[in-house]
Amino acid sequence: MPCYRVGGWVRDRLLGRTQSADCDWVVVGATAEQMINQGFRHVEASFPVFIDPKSGEEFSLARCERKVAPGYHGFICCFTPDVTLEQDLSRRDLTINAMAMDDHGQIIDPFGGGRDIEQRWLRHVSPAFSEDPLRVLRLARFQAQLHDLGFRIAPETVRMVRTMVGAGDLAFLAGERIWRETEKALASAHPECYFSALRQWGALAAVVPELIPMLSDEQQWLGSLRLLEQAAMRSDDLMVRFAAWALTMTQVDWQRLSLPIPKRYRQLVRVAQQLWDDYDHVMTMTAEQLVRFLTSIAAWHGDSTRCNQLLLTWAIVATSDCCDDRLRACIRAGQQVDKALLHAAGYQGRALGMAIEQSRISQIEQLLQRG
Repeated sequence: MPCYRVGGWVRDRLLGRTQSADCDWVVVGATAEQMINQGFRHVEASFPVFIDPKSGEEFSLARCERKVAPGYHGFICCFTPDVTLEQDLSRRDLTINAMAMDDHGQIIDPFGGGRDIEQRWLRHVSPAFSEDPLRVLRLARFQAQLHDLGFRIAPETVRMVRTMVGAGDLAFLAGERIWRETEKALASAHPECYFSALRQWGALAAVVPELIPMLSDEQQWLGSLRLLEQAAMRSDDLMVRFAAWALTMTQVDWQRLSLPIPKRYRQLVRVAQQLWDDYDHVMTMTAEQLVRFLTSIAAWHGDSTRCNQLLLTWAIVATSDCCDDRLRACIRAGQQVDKALLHAAGYQGRALGMAIEQSRISQIEQLLQRG
């Protein structure tokens, strides 16, 4: 059974990226029964994807698809042994993702993906691109991921995307699929490119209508993109990147957004918004106020992840580290309090908690006096 590495793995090799996370295979001329008999695990009975139990890699039978109805499930999939490799590649989104490599290292490139890599073009393979509206978001994501390499979107592909958006095709996208692509874009070096591209095409308002008030304010929108760019430069934490971006959009109610943003993201945004004004006054707070503020963001807990996320989010939005430096110095001072010593001195229960708080206030007062 001829097997070919396909898609992202081949693209990344041609880009000089040897650590590609995408490692998918296409098998030509085989049946599902043959794959199962060779020990592959069938992922879904109605879909020709199999997992190699030894390597964990994904193998798919060569297939072609035909759009018969709106939505993600509106495709008829054919994966008979007579489907060719070129037919399989023709159903893919972009030319740079429509290449294969055989076991001799020979590249199969029927749609000019190699040329587009050299010339830095993101170009659709065929008119079938318009059959799946998720490809609009994927295109924007690739723009974000490949921005540093100078990739541009081909004019004819932009025209096709605008036609899809104008026809209302994105209304059929499930929120979970939209968020999945958005989260992948947040992980890129330039997530601002993803949102910028979607806005230019009119797609962002289509998939997240709650952002429309924000999109109408050009100056504030551009400012939010610059801040998101800074967030990506300062942190690899996707929640911090998202929260810093969201914090600038005061017109948007992130807790009521129709997009199924995970609860942990929403909670970080909610707390960051609620305490933003307090953070803005950190430099004038007393020691007692600082202790109470730090207590409210779980600064004294064993797991400091949420506290660090909040501090970094606020520092990015503030475009200054003054408040962040002071709070982190206060945390270090407060952590010097010896709880065991206070307990040994006879403090218990509520009294112990009050003694710890007072000791932290005392430590931070000394810190503030030293300047």
